[in-house]
Amino acid sequence: MHRPVKESTLNISRKQLGRTLVLTLDGEAGIGCVDMLESELARASAMRPQHVLIDLTHLGAIAALVNGTLSMFANAVRKNGGDVRFLVQPMRQSA
Repeated sequence: MHRPVKESTLNISRKQLGRTLVLTLDGEAGIGCVDMLESELARASAMRPQHVLIDLTHLGAIAALVNGTLSMFANAVRKNGGDVRFLVQPMRQSA
Protein backbone atom coordinates (compact mmCIF):
# COMPACT_ATOMS: atom_id res chain seq x y z
CA MET A 1 0.00 0.00 0.00
CA HIS A 2 1.26 3.45 -0.92
CA ARG A 3 1.46 6.02 1.85
CA PRO A 4 2.06 9.71 1.15
CA VAL A 5 5.31 11.15 2.48
CA LYS A 6 4.41 14.32 4.32
CA GLU A 7 7.05 14.60 7.00
CA SER A 8 10.48 15.85 6.05
CA THR A 9 13.77 15.28 7.76
CA LEU A 10 15.83 15.91 4.66
CA ASN A 11 19.50 16.82 4.73
CA ILE A 12 21.28 17.80 1.54
CA SER A 13 25.03 17.87 1.16
CA ARG A 14 26.92 19.17 -1.84
CA LYS A 15 30.52 18.50 -2.78
CA GLN A 16 32.68 18.76 -5.85
CA LEU A 17 34.59 15.62 -6.87
CA GLY A 18 36.77 16.57 -9.80
CA ARG A 19 34.41 17.68 -12.56
CA THR A 20 31.36 16.12 -10.89
CA LEU A 21 29.01 17.87 -8.49
CA VAL A 22 27.63 15.34 -6.00
CA LEU A 23 24.36 16.08 -4.24
CA THR A 24 23.51 13.64 -1.46
CA LEU A 25 19.99 13.54 -0.06
CA ASP A 26 19.61 11.89 3.34
CA GLY A 27 16.52 11.28 5.47
CA GLU A 28 12.84 11.52 4.55
CA ALA A 29 12.02 13.67 1.52
CA GLY A 30 8.44 14.69 2.19
CA ILE A 31 6.50 17.50 0.53
CA GLY A 32 7.54 19.85 3.32
CA CYS A 33 11.12 19.94 2.04
CA VAL A 34 10.41 21.11 -1.51
CA ASP A 35 11.20 24.80 -0.84
CA MET A 36 14.52 23.92 0.79
CA LEU A 37 15.32 21.47 -2.01
CA GLU A 38 14.52 24.05 -4.69
CA SER A 39 16.82 26.57 -2.97
CA GLU A 40 19.67 24.07 -2.84
CA LEU A 41 19.14 23.07 -6.47
CA ALA A 42 19.14 26.75 -7.49
CA ARG A 43 22.54 27.17 -5.79
CA ALA A 44 23.78 24.06 -7.58
CA SER A 45 22.43 25.33 -10.91
CA ALA A 46 24.23 28.64 -10.46
CA MET A 47 27.49 26.65 -10.51
CA ARG A 48 26.59 25.58 -14.11
CA PRO A 49 27.70 21.98 -13.48
CA GLN A 50 28.48 19.78 -16.46
CA HIS A 51 28.32 16.52 -14.48
CA VAL A 52 25.96 15.95 -11.56
CA LEU A 53 25.46 12.83 -9.45
CA ILE A 54 22.37 12.85 -7.23
CA ASP A 55 22.78 10.23 -4.50
CA LEU A 56 19.41 9.00 -3.23
CA THR A 57 20.73 5.88 -1.47
CA HIS A 58 20.31 7.42 1.99
CA LEU A 59 16.62 8.32 1.57
CA GLY A 60 14.05 6.44 3.58
CA ALA A 61 11.19 7.81 1.46
CA ILE A 62 10.62 10.33 -1.31
CA ALA A 63 7.44 12.21 -2.15
CA ALA A 64 6.33 12.41 -5.78
CA LEU A 65 6.62 16.20 -5.67
CA VAL A 66 10.26 15.89 -4.60
CA ASN A 67 10.88 13.43 -7.42
CA GLY A 68 9.36 15.91 -9.86
CA THR A 69 11.56 18.72 -8.51
CA LEU A 70 14.67 16.60 -9.03
CA SER A 71 13.55 15.70 -12.55
CA MET A 72 13.04 19.37 -13.45
CA PHE A 73 16.56 20.16 -12.18
CA ALA A 74 18.00 17.27 -14.20
CA ASN A 75 16.19 18.44 -17.34
CA ALA A 76 17.53 21.99 -16.89
CA VAL A 77 21.11 20.74 -16.50
CA ARG A 78 20.75 18.54 -19.58
CA LYS A 79 19.24 21.42 -21.57
CA ASN A 80 22.45 23.36 -20.87
CA GLY A 81 24.60 20.49 -22.14
CA GLY A 82 25.26 18.80 -18.80
CA ASP A 83 24.80 15.24 -17.62
CA VAL A 84 22.85 14.11 -14.55
CA ARG A 85 22.90 10.64 -13.04
CA PHE A 86 20.86 9.32 -10.13
CA LEU A 87 22.30 6.81 -7.68
CA VAL A 88 19.53 4.68 -6.16
CA GLN A 89 19.27 1.49 -4.19
CA PRO A 90 17.94 -1.58 -5.97
CA MET A 91 14.29 -2.34 -5.29
CA ARG A 92 13.65 -5.06 -2.76
CA GLN A 93 11.47 -7.91 -3.89
CA SER A 94 8.45 -8.83 -1.82
CA ALA A 95 8.17 -12.35 -0.50
